[in-house]
Amino acid sequence: MSEDWQLTRADIGLRCWEDGCIAYQPLTGETHMLTPQAGRLLGLLRRGQRTTQELLVELGEDVAMPELAEAVNNWLLQLSEAHLVCRRLS
Repeated sequence: MSEDWQLTRADIGLRCWEDGCIAYQPLTGETHMLTPQAGRLLGLLRRGQRTTQELLVELGEDVAMPELAEAVNNWLLQLSEAHLVCRRLS
């Protein structure tokens, strides 16, 4: 069983700068400050559902860290707690 991630809504807003990003969740009206990496991850999910492994591969091109898998899992958890993304088991 693989774990897929997707946006909770298609109309989540995202605006990024060099030092960070802002995401807008229209369902709650909340804005969330994100790191550039979490913003990139959210941007990937705006283009469509992805597995954790696919996200690791795509982010690995830009993020040079030995703890990438742990960081991606932490970002996904934070985005999930902010109701920006959700899991879909398939």
